[in-house]
Amino acid sequence: MHGVYLLGAPELAAALAVATAIALMLTLRCLHPPGGATALMMVLGGIGDPAFAVYPVMLNSVLLVLAGIIYNNATRRPYPHMQLSPVRGPVSSQEQLLDADLDAVLAHYNQVLDVSRDDLKALLAETRLRAYDRKLVEVRCADIMSRKRNRPTNTILAPG
Repeated sequence: MHGVYLLGAPELAAALAVATAIALMLTLRCLHPPGGATALMMVLGGIGDPAFAVYPVMLNSVLLVLAGIIYNNATRRPYPHMQLSPVRGPVSSQEQLLDADLDAVLAHYNQVLDVSRDDLKALLAETRLRAYDRKLVEVRCADIMSRKRNRPTNTILAPG
C-alpha cells in the first residue's frame, strides 16, 4: 500500500521516506543525496509499485557502477578502492600520539568520511614525507657537516 495512504498527508510521507533513506545510508556509510531524492520522488510521484526499485533505480545504479569500473580501469585507478589493512605490531609512543590526535580531530570533525581511518593515516604519512623531502632538498652537506676535523688519539692505556 502506498505510504501517503497510510500516513494521510503527502508531506509527512515524503519527510518519512527521505529521513528513512538518509538514516539507512548513514548506517551503511554510503551517503548519496540522490538516494534521498529517489525516495522523495517515489512518494510525491505516487509510485507504489516495488518493481520501481528494480527498474529503473537498480538498473541505472548498476549501469553507473559499471561505467565507474570501466573508467577507473581505463585510467589505471583501481575501483573499488581497497581499504588498507591496519598495520599490526609494536607501536611507538610517537605513533600512539598521532593516533590519539587523529581520533580527536575526527571526533571534532564529526562528519561521515568516505575514507577509512587507516587510509587517512597513510595519506597523512605520505604528506609528511613529501614535506620532509621538500624541506630537505635545500639542505647541503656543508650545512650539517663540521669543517673542523677531530683526530683520534693513538694513546694506548697501560693496564693499571
